[in-house]
Amino acid sequence: MMGAKEISEQLLGMDWARILKELLERGFALTERVLSDQDCLALRDGYGNESLYRKTIVMQRYSMGRGEYKYFADPVPSLVQDLRENLYVQLRPAAEEWCQRLGLVQTYPEMHREFVQMCRGSANDSHAAYPSLPNRRLQLPPSGPLW
Repeated sequence: MMGAKEISEQLLGMDWARILKELLERGFALTERVLSDQDCLALRDGYGNESLYRKTIVMQRYSMGRGEYKYFADPVPSLVQDLRENLYVQLRPAAEEWCQRLGLVQTYPEMHREFVQMCRGSANDSHAAYPSLPNRRLQLPPSGPLW
């Protein structure tokens, strides 16, 4: 399995200017492969181990299609934690750009662990760490150079 150093090197080698540009323009972006077959199989094989998860969402129950997804319990597997920490740093600028486009004043901490602390610090108000949309019609600016 890949360790934190390998994941960091893999992600740092990606063309983040292109990825962020596509993400902001289209709402998604394709990347190079991140995980090895071995890593994917390890995550897949853990799916049936209920002790790894804190919550399972059955999509049909909420009229969201078929299937399910699960939220990892703390502590998450180290592979997932390494991905979260490394991807957060790269994707934070896109989140801030979206907030700006939506007319929201919202910045995010530099590091993932600080973001988690911010969210946990607002546990009594589950939405306090996240921006709320003003009650108005959204008008996004015309797309143009972002970086």
